[in-house]
Amino acid sequence: SGAAHEQVRCRKGDLKGPDGAVIPAANVTTRFVRYVLAHATDGTLLKRELKEQIFGDCLDPAESVRMKANGFRPVWVTVAVPKDAKSGTYRGEFSVVADSGEAVRFPVELEVGARTLPDEKSFFLDLWQAPWAVSRYHGVKPFSKAHYALMKPLLQELAAAGQKTITTFLVDHLWHPGDGDKVEWMVERTKNADGSWSFDYTRFDQYVAFAKRCGIGPQIHCYSPLRFQSWNPKNKLRNHQLSYMDAASGFERTITFEDYWSKDYEDYLAPLLKSLEAHAKEKGWLGDVYIAVDEMDLKLVKLFLDLIRKYAPGLKLAYASDRDFKEYADLPIDVYSQALRGNLVSRGFLEGARARKANPQMPVGIQVNDRDWFREINAATR
Repeated sequence: SGAAHEQVRCRKGDLKGPDGAVIPAANVTTRFVRYVLAHATDGTLLKRELKEQIFGDCLDPAESVRMKANGFRPVWVTVAVPKDAKSGTYRGEFSVVADSGEAVRFPVELEVGARTLPDEKSFFLDLWQAPWAVSRYHGVKPFSKAHYALMKPLLQELAAAGQKTITTFLVDHLWHPGDGDKVEWMVERTKNADGSWSFDYTRFDQYVAFAKRCGIGPQIHCYSPLRFQSWNPKNKLRNHQLSYMDAASGFERTITFEDYWSKDYEDYLAPLLKSLEAHAKEKGWLGDVYIAVDEMDLKLVKLFLDLIRKYAPGLKLAYASDRDFKEYADLPIDVYSQALRGNLVSRGFLEGARARKANPQMPVGIQVNDRDWFREINAATR
């Protein structure tokens, strides 16, 4: 736009195809792309940090936006093609209209193929949800009625794509403090005056039930027994500290562990595992609840497997790995996801993926980060 404009809106039209076929405008969704400030690397093996830049990130369903003079705003267009739509070329016209009445018209052409997607998405899709990002972006109280109303179309869109997991959180500040939004716990942990522990599942239950109503599930992944990147020496202090509510004082406290193999850490984690298993059984979710860990080393993964077997054998383990698959190939991990970067996706990984796929007790999740491997990965896990 050369000049500034208020209330710039998108207008959609029908798409007309062969033999009078029509995809109605109601099947078209337009969203304005909004921008955020973020850091990036230069894409080389050195991964050198670049200066903060503007990136297109949010797809905003707002009815209108403001345009600054000499501004630029992409529009993201999604078309829900009816299952019975005839194949062929469909044409129409969309427009962007300013409050002054000035309009820019765009001819649209859509090629509809002869294939039909199945109603049931059988592939395993696991995109982590970040509820706090939604509340922060819209300025609403986390897990309020307004927050759930804003999350509903987002989770329904995930469900329509085949999302199989509900992301929940057992610890606060799961990832780095500077990365993304603050993550709080969904299961409030309280140390009672007599030294025992109690757990409040109110927020956890509400979010899981909400996600299920949106069509997501059946798996419930609980992040995590400890914070991200435990192996990094820079993160040792923060990763060796976990929070709880102190009933005697009414304040949040922190407990520090010298070693995850210590009795102190086992005494901290064991009551949570026992409680979570009992709660999952009570809710009818046992078998669908997973302790989920993100990019942790082999020794810690083995530790969590041992502690789950010891204290809560009804729970399962999901692991998102950035290590060589061979390190974990023999471990009874229920859902294994491999970061597809560097040399991690080897022939051995593909063979392991096929073997796990053949075993119904060990479904495979694949995180696609490298297009070069997509075709072979797709063939291996189909």
